[in-house]
Amino acid sequence: MKVKTVHCCTHIKVTMNAIKSNHDLLKCAQNIIIIPSDDKSSNVYEEKISQVFQAHKIIIKIATIIAYPEYLKENNNMTKKTLVFIANGSEEIEAVTTIDVLRRAEIEVDVVSIEKNGHESVKCSRNVRILPDKSIDDIKNNQYDCVVIPGGNDGSKAMAANAEVGQILTKHYQDGKIVAAICAGPRALLSHKIGIDHKHTITCYPTVRKEFTDGEPYKLDTPDHAVCHSTHTIKGAEEKEHHLVTSQGPGTSMVFALKLIELLKGKDEATKVKDGLLV
Repeated sequence: MKVKTVHCCTHIKVTMNAIKSNHDLLKCAQNIIIIPSDDKSSNVYEEKISQVFQAHKIIIKIATIIAYPEYLKENNNMTKKTLVFIANGSEEIEAVTTIDVLRRAEIEVDVVSIEKNGHESVKCSRNVRILPDKSIDDIKNNQYDCVVIPGGNDGSKAMAANAEVGQILTKHYQDGKIVAAICAGPRALLSHKIGIDHKHTITCYPTVRKEFTDGEPYKLDTPDHAVCHSTHTIKGAEEKEHHLVTSQGPGTSMVFALKLIELLKGKDEATKVKDGLLV
């Protein structure tokens, strides 16, 4: 990589102008190393290059936000975080597929056990064991961009009965984050009354549909839709959009996870991951 050195103030002006004229020119800025204008000797350059490079990255970010505020919203993708709950009896295909596919999109995923011995492995519905990253006590005050409830008969019932799960789902839903559930997972949405006043449409595992009354409080999507993304917008001084994403079962886990990538990081990233998986 060819490295250039420039005066700090000039660098900021050039970067801002580059962003205003063409976002692709940001790539040029990534190959520029800044050194203080009074330290032009090669010795000083060699001594300070590491710490100056960090300063350079900060200046690039500041200049980007000043010149084009929307850029931060559109491209703040590398820091997306998702919480995937697991419990004894969770459906392993749905849990592991979602975790794996999201991580392929460089989304940070915390696999969180709701069990009392929250740092020990959980035994899933087909006796596959999953070792969680954290316990629910570890993440009570954390904020995520997306919270996922996998299915599994016993696992979903445990999450539907867990008050702390309900509090986390409610907070993230109210904050406009994505709340997602697959297979029998929507039981937890109903139990914890997530978005029940917003006329959401959901889907779930076919035999679980009988636990819901169509239209009260959720409308049931047609069975031929593998994934359902339902939104509700509250207008006011500050418009807020609420999201529920639901899916049917193990066989729809892949498209479920890809839909979450699309919502979190955009269609291009979802297509990139999809193509890599040969879906």
